[in-house]
Amino acid sequence: MDHLTPVMVAVTRLCHDLAGPLGALESGTSLLEEDCADGQPLDPEICALLKDSATSGALRLRLVRFTLGLSGSGSSASGTPAALLGACLSPAHRALVWSGADVQDRDATDIRLLTLAVLGCADLWPSAPAFRLCRPAPDRFEIAPDRSGACGPFRGELRERLDRPPETANVFLWFAAGLARERSVTLQWPEDGSAPLRLTFPGTGPGR
Repeated sequence: MDHLTPVMVAVTRLCHDLAGPLGALESGTSLLEEDCADGQPLDPEICALLKDSATSGALRLRLVRFTLGLSGSGSSASGTPAALLGACLSPAHRALVWSGADVQDRDATDIRLLTLAVLGCADLWPSAPAFRLCRPAPDRFEIAPDRSGACGPFRGELRERLDRPPETANVFLWFAAGLARERSVTLQWPEDGSAPLRLTFPGTGPGR
């Protein structure tokens, strides 16, 4: 695969995700202009909307840099994988449950892979209110919706689609699958498309 394809895929997802924040910014700005023209005081709700929309847009930009593995995406506390996950899931009232999944012995690339896998699962199961990341064995992590019955299986042809540029909704898992191949990590899920998504790493020592 050429180096341009992943960038195009990530930017396509960025454009999709920015549609809401940019639309809100445009609407909020228009309302503020009307209020200012009429001599009205600034509406605090509109100001809050503009702030939230700008924050959401900035988050999406950081997320694209993180997805592509660009340096500087985690240069501050707000750019760490945990912060990115929380910021992506919380606006939709979703959450990630860390079920004893210690990642201290994994390097930055492995953590990036796990983060992309969680984001991919959030896309696959859009109705799930929470996800559980657990580590049943030193070399294995599992990601699944936290509440049984909260969602159905994803489409069975997903595995084939991961080998080619994906639909917008599969971008993060597609990047996770590519990174897993580079790291010799095995991605597995039941044939019926149900949870959990399982990641098996080739080693358990520090830095792997």
